[in-house]
Amino acid sequence: MSGSDTHPWHAEQWRRISAAHGAQRLPHALLLTGPAGLGKGDFARRLAGALLCVNRDDGGDSCGVCGACRLVLAGTHPDLHFIQPEGPGGMIKIDAIRTLTAKSVLAAQDGGHRVFVIDPADMMNGAAANALLKTLEEPAARSILVLVSSHLDRLPATIRSRCRTVRFPVPPAGLVR
Repeated sequence: MSGSDTHPWHAEQWRRISAAHGAQRLPHALLLTGPAGLGKGDFARRLAGALLCVNRDDGGDSCGVCGACRLVLAGTHPDLHFIQPEGPGGMIKIDAIRTLTAKSVLAAQDGGHRVFVIDPADMMNGAAANALLKTLEEPAARSILVLVSSHLDRLPATIRSRCRTVRFPVPPAGLVR
């Protein structure tokens, strides 16, 4: 089941990102933003799977069966990294971002992308945000950063300005199940 089946309100955002990926014009950093509860984290995971898949379908989704997809589904793909707060209500600290930076410059398996999902990005403490800024200013080749935030105002403007923003508005009532 593709992400559009579970979140039909993502269709336009997926179409734009998939087209950019297909044209090899995907930016090094995306900022997925909108109100909480719209499935932005699901979109980030779907995108990560598609970026790592070696046999995407015509809609840009992962095939779900190749070796890379099996690793993603098992949570063991060496080129997929999730950066999250340390415990419920915790912050994302500088050490997590330093690890991201160190891994982002390594060669990707099979010459593909390295994908880093920071969710929720607005939970980075000040030191972590400053450390991420350096990575955003000097991105490593073939590394994609996907930041997820329901509180855009909590992210420094310097980070927001270095990401392509993908907005997720509240969907029309008819699309929500």
